[in-house]
Amino acid sequence: MVQTLVSGEIQFPENTPHFGKATVFVKLMDTGIMDGQLKVVSEMTMPFADYTGYPIAYMLEGDDVGNRNNLSVHVHISLNGSDSIDKGDYITKQRYNLGDKKELNVKVEKI
Repeated sequence: MVQTLVSGEIQFPENTPHFGKATVFVKLMDTGIMDGQLKVVSEMTMPFADYTGYPIAYMLEGDDVGNRNNLSVHVHISLNGSDSIDKGDYITKQRYNLGDKKELNVKVEKI
């Protein structure tokens, strides 16, 4: 059964200039796999997203995942709409482990 796995806000550094028509990629990754391969558990894409000085809300849905201790949220905001990470984009640079949280705010930094 599909359910909300995690939701929250994507927060930006102070004084980030406003932008529009960006693409926001949010992924819930299983980082506990022994061979080093990351598995995407859930993902969402928000095309034509605008940043107007306020955090951007996200919500990831999927089937019950059981143990959530090895899950983490990764964000990439592409200013040119590409799924490749380019100079000027925003990404999460630290690991945001989900654990038992249903709500998790994440911070992005400019590349």
